[in-house]
Amino acid sequence: MAGAISKTVRENDTVDIQAIGPSAVNQAIKAIALARSYLEEELLDLYTQPAFKKIEIKGEERTAIIFMITSQPVIQNIPVVLSDKSTAKMSMANGH
Repeated sequence: MAGAISKTVRENDTVDIQAIGPSAVNQAIKAIALARSYLEEELLDLYTQPAFKKIEIKGEERTAIIFMITSQPVIQNIPVVLSDKSTAKMSMANGH
């Protein structure tokens, strides 16, 4: 799944993943984390926004979690204002 995520965001900048149940949610999150590592050399990072969605399966209503994933270019060593008194450096490609 991680390979499919990284391939899709390279081509489209976005991908949605739907997961139903704790095991599927766990696998989706692991795949998103692994896909981030696949995109590091290309200086791309992934951001996700989870949302709930009611769906029907075999006549039963279930709750799915949708992970709306987008890619963004990594901006290295740019100061980011955290508060009025502190700043931090971003270095997403290095995992920090």
